[in-house]
Amino acid sequence: MLSTAYTRSWAGSEAPRGGTRARFYMEAVQDPLASAHEGRPIFKQVERVELFMPGNQYNMPVLAVTDVERETFPREYEAFRKRIEVSPDGTPVEEWPILNRAQVMELKAMQIHTIEDVAGLSDLATQRERGLIGLRNKARAFLDDAVSSAFVEQVTKENDSLKIEVATLAQQVKELGMITQQMHGELLGLKNAPSAIASAVPYMSDPLQVANMQQPGVQSRDAPATSLAAFVGEQRSRRRKEAE
Repeated sequence: MLSTAYTRSWAGSEAPRGGTRARFYMEAVQDPLASAHEGRPIFKQVERVELFMPGNQYNMPVLAVTDVERETFPREYEAFRKRIEVSPDGTPVEEWPILNRAQVMELKAMQIHTIEDVAGLSDLATQRERGLIGLRNKARAFLDDAVSSAFVEQVTKENDSLKIEVATLAQQVKELGMITQQMHGELLGLKNAPSAIASAVPYMSDPLQVANMQQPGVQSRDAPATSLAAFVGEQRSRRRKEAE
């Protein structure tokens, strides 16, 4: 019968707390009932999980996997089922310029894989190894500076984007002003140009003259004589002769 008890004990009676990592793997465990039935050792592969905390390489309990572990560490368990090695989130200690290779290997031996792990070390963990308190302070300062640098970079990018937008709007306003000025000039030219109707119809350029011509008995000096004017002249001459 398979046991779900710890195969290695957790120091004290504390349950795993925040910052705990998990490593799932398969382990061959002897099945007593099957071995007794077959008369020889029979082993079955069972899921195991090793729990550890960065900076504490002395207490790493191993448990038989249950739904509790699967739900507590879903990402690690899914990667285990897919046979994918899960790397801790953060900046690897290999990428920290202040560390040499020996220091990197020493930190990894303590299950410290990232700068975030160093910054999150507990006071108890820093007391186990000399130099960890100073290294933790440097890690926290490094992460704070990184956050500040990221903020400054983001603000700079936003300012550059705003400058580009302002320059684009200024160019659009300039082009719109040029188009407006051109349209204004064209409207003034149309306003001052002679009317096409006035150029084609006589006397249309002088409204008063046209109005006088339309009045009965008024003959413009410049207006040409009509064919009826001759009858008017003959009638006047006949009346003069009769009066004499």
